[in-house]
Amino acid sequence: MTNKFLSFRIRPNNISNQLRMWRTVAAPAHFNRAMDKIGREGVRILKTHTPIRTGRLRNSIRILNKIPAKGVDLRSGILIGSRLQYGRYVDQGTKASTGRFVPVLGRRVSTGVHPGIRARNFVQAARVPIEERARMILEDFQKDWRKSLRV
Repeated sequence: MTNKFLSFRIRPNNISNQLRMWRTVAAPAHFNRAMDKIGREGVRILKTHTPIRTGRLRNSIRILNKIPAKGVDLRSGILIGSRLQYGRYVDQGTKASTGRFVPVLGRRVSTGVHPGIRARNFVQAARVPIEERARMILEDFQKDWRKSLRV
């Protein structure tokens, strides 16, 4: 998680060396298309795991880091998430708050007590399916890349 916003970073760690090699050999447009597909699939999967009350949080989920002209920085990965400030609280939950202490009364007041929000952990639940789908997309990219080298 970064800042106050909800975010999820896709980093294909286990095959990053192969990706660096493919990036130097394969056409940049083809490589960027594969990475863009990983980002789109990550957004789709995260949206399916997002709890719905009004749909605003689910509709706000998108790719947060724009792919530069030179392509995706493999160290930073693809960042998907929501810019809504309450997204993080829906995912991680909040603690119950006690009332404010009023010095004149010498005690805490009961008004303003918040019961807290139950943690949904939908980002953590989406992590495994997103990484599996990214692995499948990269394997397809490798097959396509190898076929193009034979031609």
